[in-house]
Amino acid sequence: MASGQSVAVNYAGDTLPGDSAYTWQVRYWDDNGTESSFSAPQRFRMTKAPLDYATARYPLLKTDQLPVSLARKGDTWLADFGKDAFGQLALTLTSGSGADTVTISLGEALRADGSIEPRPGGTIRFQEYRLPLQAGTHTYRIRIRPDARNTGAQAIKMPDYIGEVLPFRYCEIAGYGNHW
Repeated sequence: MASGQSVAVNYAGDTLPGDSAYTWQVRYWDDNGTESSFSAPQRFRMTKAPLDYATARYPLLKTDQLPVSLARKGDTWLADFGKDAFGQLALTLTSGSGADTVTISLGEALRADGSIEPRPGGTIRFQEYRLPLQAGTHTYRIRIRPDARNTGAQAIKMPDYIGEVLPFRYCEIAGYGNHW
């Protein structure tokens, strides 16, 4: 395709049959007509038939997002990721004794006092986890619990390589005290 556009170039070929895998590569010519080598091959897979509630992107990618703010109130820390997103949580925490347990809350709404709303109602989500800490510094990956909203008929199922996800903006870590 001859174009001065280098991103978001739409495919203009024949309709691709579903339930198939496809590979593509890109090369370009500069203003002097010098041809580049081909890019590394990229691959995607088409679904059998599009569904109203299915995601249009495959494969899905995991990316790490850091909170935009972190605030402490007593022995509770509140991380705000700046916007709601479907995700998972990984925390690196330290325990001197290995006898500590923290409570992790993930949610989409805050109460007037700035803590996460545990009973938000409607389509707003909340989940809570008790996490026993091991002695030393360790990274913990919170395994999102399956429920009717993320496994039901209208849920967009995550592939095994992604795992279960939950929409949240806020993460509260209660009982962590002076560890940070």
